[in-house]
Amino acid sequence: MQFKLKTEGTGISPDVIDQIEKKYEILFPAALKEFYLEHSGAEIEEAAIFCDGDEYGVVSVVYPAAGDP
Repeated sequence: MQFKLKTEGTGISPDVIDQIEKKYEILFPAALKEFYLEHSGAEIEEAAIFCDGDEYGVVSVVYPAAGDP
């Protein structure tokens, strides 16, 4: 994944990501989940995500917040 960070996040856990996926009936790509966990839920300014050999440009990002999915 290639990206520029807008801000560092305030903390995130795998449980919060799971809650968001269930609430909105979506599945985040593994690379995006890893990004959120590695960067504490940081916001992405611009990005290209590579998954299973395909490239995806980020148009809109859902920002999980610790304790407030």
